Amino acid sequence: IDNALGYKIVAAVHVQDKGWIKYDNVSSGTILGTTGQAKSIEAISLNLEGLPGYKLQYSTHVSNVGWQDWRDEGHMSGTTSLGLSVEAVKIRLVKENGLKQEPYISYKTHVKNIGWMNSVNQGGLAGTTGKGLTIEALTMQLSNVSRDATIKGRVHVSNIGWINLNDIKMNTIVGTTGRNLNIEAIDLELVNVPGYKIEYKTHLSNVGWQNWTSNVSGSTGKNTPLEAIYMRIVKK
Repeated sequence: IDNALGYKIVAAVHVQDKGWIKYDNVSSGTILGTTGQAKSIEAISLNLEGLPGYKLQYSTHVSNVGWQDWRDEGHMSGTTSLGLSVEAVKIRLVKENGLKQEPYISYKTHVKNIGWMNSVNQGGLAGTTGKGLTIEALTMQLSNVSRDATIKGRVHVSNIGWINLNDIKMNTIVGTTGRNLNIEAIDLELVNVPGYKIEYKTHLSNVGWQNWTSNVSGSTGKNTPLEAIYMRIVKK
């Protein structure tokens, strides 16, 4: 990008133990992040300005997770609050509407003794493992989908049982907060996104990771609540 022609990139990177650092005008010599401090970059967000008809897309390789889906400019790629480093980055310049954008999901968890954790993008780990902290609630948000796209399904909550949910939107709380009740199982379905389905992988207390599924994940009546979850939207 030639800054002399009025084009510029605005960036933000999330740095270990520092949080988000913003850059108003990235040039060829701009260093994003830190040097000599042993602080890894955990997430990035980029924006291209002054070049109508084009946009940036980027994908990050996250430690212990792998490559994330391509993200449009303005969206975060990577994770925060999970201690996972960005190990590699791919960036491309594309025409607006030049590439079909795949639908993806973002989500966050409400965890016992912590509260709401930061949102993660598709393929990111939400929750904790090895700490004995259980998930009490979830929220989910779909991107690159039509307005009538939604998620429906059910969630099994301790001392309550199955709770049915027909229209899970961005602000829909799946589960409970402030009641010390755990999510023990989930069963979700993607609606009005032709050709795609939702998959998830859960980590159960005293059991460990379950396999990826589009059906029920977790258990009921065994006191093995969810502690962490991965989610993704994939082609059928």
